[in-house]
Parts: sequence; structure tokens; C-alpha cells
Amino acid sequence: MATRLRKTRKLRGGRHMGWGQVAQHRSFGHKGGLGRSGHLKHLASTVIKEDPDHFGHEGTHSPHPSITKVWINVRDLNDLFSKSGKSENSKNILDLQSLKIEKLLGGGQTNTAYTIKVKNATLSAIEKIKHYREINLPVLRQMLARQNIDWNEPPYGVFGAFKLPNEFDSIAFVDGPCADNSVLAIPGSMFSEELGGWLRVAWSIEPKLFSEAILNLEKALISIQ
Repeated sequence: MATRLRKTRKLRGGRHMGWGQVAQHRSFGHKGGLGRSGHLKHLASTVIKEDPDHFGHEGTHSPHPSITKVWINVRDLNDLFSKSGKSENSKNILDLQSLKIEKLLGGGQTNTAYTIKVKNATLSAIEKIKHYREINLPVLRQMLARQNIDWNEPPYGVFGAFKLPNEFDSIAFVDGPCADNSVLAIPGSMFSEELGGWLRVAWSIEPKLFSEAILNLEKALISIQ
């Protein structure tokens, strides 16, 4: 049969001739478009099912994250010590690392000296300790000079000790003259029997309170001379 008489010649140009309906056997027909076409339209259900996190972003990520999740202020140390602190060799010890506290901030004040173990501390917290030393230590130094008491001033820290005049026993001094003048101090004999005539003091408290305590301590020292 001549080609011009075949049925295929009659159907040429129809929508279903050859490869079926329009768009079949062409570039991207029946695929919903090229690339990511239709992800928010006719392919939205497929995206939700197969790739629910396709759209959106999580933001930037630091290669060395330093996010502090748990912290406390200086004003919280007294309450925390009452719950989780411990005393060793007459030192008030707070291990913030074991309590999962990552940072010490400098807000507020404390009227007690502490030995603190912490991973990080703000500059204000560190400066507050330095401030106590710079303000309070000269007050103690001047009082000892007035009483003609020599001592080896520690180069750093918030604790120090000096020898009592007239070989006075430190426990008797704390229980007697100090108690009479409302002074809280630590006898050296609590650290070693060889320090029975020494008195340990701390200056990491509010300067006004420290000045009042030094005046009372001076009265106690005068009473034993």
C-alpha cells in the first residue's frame, strides 16, 4: 500500500499520534518541569513527604561555639554555698564546675570570702575581686602599722595572716576579744599547730563592712597589748 494511503498519514498532527498525547517523548514532559520546578506548587506534597526540611535554613554555626547556658552572679554565692558549699581548713569552697555552672558574673555583692572553682568568669567579677583588694587591703595594712605588727603581705588573693602580739594564742583571741568586739576571724591553729599565734583574715567583702570590722579588730588587738 502506498504510504500516502496508510492510516498513519491520516493521523499525523493529531494529539495522540506517535508517542501518545502532547508532551510525551519530549525534553522534560511528564516530569513536572526542569530541576526544582513546582516544589511549592504541583510537587509540594512530594517535597513534604520525601524532603520535609528542603526549605528554610538553620542559620550560621560557629566552628567553636561558646554559648553559656548556666551562670550565677556574685550576689548568689551566699545562697549557693548554704546549699552546695563545703568548708575545708576554714576555707569556704564552692566548686561551680561540679554544679554544672559555667560562668561567674559580677552582679551584686557578697559579705563572705570564698574559694571558687569555675571555668569562666566575667571581667567585672574578676575586677570586683581586685577592687576589694585595692580598697580593703590598705585599711588592714594601716591598722597593722598602727599596732606595730609586721606581716608578709600576700602578692595576690583575698586571704592573709599575721602574728598576734605577745605570743597570744589565736583561739583564745578569737573566742575572747574578737567575740567581744563582733569580729569574725580564723585562728591559725586550725591550719597547723605551729600557727597557734597567728590570725587569718579575709578582705573580699564590701569595703564599708570591712572598714567597720577592722576598727573592731583593732580594739581587740589593743585589749591584749
